[in-house]
Amino acid sequence: MEAIVESPRSASQHSISWLQERALMWRERVLEGGLWSFVAYMIATGLVFAFILVTVNRHTGVRLEETFLSARTMSWLKNWDNHGIARYAGLLIYSSDGTTVYKSISGFYLWPLYAMELPGRALVGHFSYRLAALYNQSVIWVGAALIGWLGMRLTTRVPRYQAFLLGLGCALVYQTFPLNLMNYWFLNPVGFAINPMLAFWLADSYARSEPENRWIPIATSASVLVLALSYSLALTLFFVGGYVLVESLLVGSRLSVRHVVLYVVAPVIAVVVFQAVQLTWVQLNVTNVQFTGNLNFADFLWRSGLDGSTKYYFDHWSLLTDRKPSSTYPGVNPALVLQWKWLFIGGIAALAVIAARYMRTLAIEARSRLVFLATSLICYVLSAFVFSQGVSIHPDIWDVLLATPLIAALFCFLPAELEAMTNRTGAVILLSLLIVACYVMVQLRTYAVAVPVV
Repeated sequence: MEAIVESPRSASQHSISWLQERALMWRERVLEGGLWSFVAYMIATGLVFAFILVTVNRHTGVRLEETFLSARTMSWLKNWDNHGIARYAGLLIYSSDGTTVYKSISGFYLWPLYAMELPGRALVGHFSYRLAALYNQSVIWVGAALIGWLGMRLTTRVPRYQAFLLGLGCALVYQTFPLNLMNYWFLNPVGFAINPMLAFWLADSYARSEPENRWIPIATSASVLVLALSYSLALTLFFVGGYVLVESLLVGSRLSVRHVVLYVVAPVIAVVVFQAVQLTWVQLNVTNVQFTGNLNFADFLWRSGLDGSTKYYFDHWSLLTDRKPSSTYPGVNPALVLQWKWLFIGGIAALAVIAARYMRTLAIEARSRLVFLATSLICYVLSAFVFSQGVSIHPDIWDVLLATPLIAALFCFLPAELEAMTNRTGAVILLSLLIVACYVMVQLRTYAVAVPVV
């Protein structure tokens, strides 16, 4: 029998065909909006993460030790190391002698960093400032991938590849938002808390498309649990309350009381009990401990402004008119990172268009976007007006909570709406991506001027 010998040309064509098939297969997986989409966003935002580290955040280790990172992160790690993190149940220790403990939050957002630092601490005898800075910035990296993935899943009425690109644009604007770049120096706990919020909305989007998936309730509960552990319980209550309110009032509600109690309220109660145990544990194990923070009526009067003091702000208009960093951040002019007026105006305009379109069409696919945007805004608005003193003097902490839904509305959902209204020519998507590219560079320049590399 005569042997068939494959020519080099046919072998090359076969290899090309195989590669094309694999590329098409991966493309389809990425555009499905599932986990492979998240992987793609992690890779894309990972490249931006690396670019940021070699450009605007290429600061030396010496500068990290001399600036804000030392006071607001490393001192807490060192206090845990000196006095024992278990003895303090993971709560932040504010004084070097171990007698002053912060009671408002669990300290959870720094636990992963402490665990990552321990092996290096054992080997070289000290904590790594560089690792802390990378951890701080990686929280934003993950958040950018999550908001891109969420934006893609909630974007409808355009081809899936366009939805993916709009989600990517949203992710890049979020990742280069100047306050998020400032995270390099200080891990904003609100920025950390946004990640479980985004995970909650992703679980909610899956619940609408795959209601029988048994992992969805677990993901929902886990996201609420992490959110409650990440920052103040008030923020979690505003988030949960806003979600229940919006979801139940909008036309087409499918809200289940049992679902809310088991998978949303129960995790919050579990964290309330956990934090009570934390405080009790510290009182039993630390002599002469003093708690600082906001967990009593006097603190509420102070943070809400109902004590009548005008020391830090005058009225709620100060939220817009008296904006300055609450601490001495590194850089030449760090207040520049608080100047995002045009993003605010554009985001509000985008929200108005999206809301008007929904009220006109009552489109089912638009409802999930509106629930996400409305709940996110309610979470910020309630925080700002109930705890006006705290938000007014800490815009560097709270602004990102407001910017997140505005970025999603302006750079993801609005272009999709306009594209559908203009016969899907692709022109709106192209223009939107061009604006994203320009605005990303504007934000990087703003941060570079605020905190130049020296």
